Amino acid sequence: MTDKTKGGGKPPPADTVVIGSANRPAPRAGALYVTPEWIDATLRMHFEKGRNSGVYLPHPDVWTFLAARINRFVNQPPNNHQIGRLMHDVAKRQKERKTLDAAARILERDRDQFPDLEAFADFQRQWAIAISVLRFPRGAADNALDQLSRPVHPQQSIRGWAYVAREVLPDLVVFCVRGRATVRATPGNAVIKTLMDILRIIYFDEKLPSVNTVCKSVSTDIEKYKAISKSHPYDRETWESLLHP
Repeated sequence: MTDKTKGGGKPPPADTVVIGSANRPAPRAGALYVTPEWIDATLRMHFEKGRNSGVYLPHPDVWTFLAARINRFVNQPPNNHQIGRLMHDVAKRQKERKTLDAAARILERDRDQFPDLEAFADFQRQWAIAISVLRFPRGAADNALDQLSRPVHPQQSIRGWAYVAREVLPDLVVFCVRGRATVRATPGNAVIKTLMDILRIIYFDEKLPSVNTVCKSVSTDIEKYKAISKSHPYDRETWESLLHP
């Protein structure tokens, strides 16, 4: 790692924030798109101001998918009503998951009663297939690695900004922690400052909550992704154990 990739630096000029593309839909009046370079420079600026020395951020290209996610929200920032409906559907899916798991346990008991004989082999296979179908995740709300699978505070579940913050946070936390950064849900933290900058770009024409309120909203997520950042990125079993201890 060279000094060129070390945390700290100045943000890019304002004209680098907007990405020109003939295929991109027209943004809302006054809206700006972000680039991976903007995310990189904003983080470096906040780390430098916070005197968080020894931070090594990755190449700006690593923020490509996060920039695309942010720009999707710039185009259509979720409002409270939309997130309220989403959370209602999430609660419905999670209630259905309990029903499906109960059905799977019944079939597991039935399967275990089959004698271990060749004559019952087809029955055992059929029951095993049925159980696997019942156990299979059904969408984001039923996926242990997705943030929607974790219940949120009732007062925040209907707020658009809280959903957006939790959607853009994972990459910021994981890559910064792996770059030896200190990441906490505190107002002065560089990741929180960057998150606030992102929220201001998305909800530039609305009043956002205080930084303390945002910190409280994402504190559990930050701790979750800090733990994930220290695990092997392809070890699903480890990830699920961290998400659902």
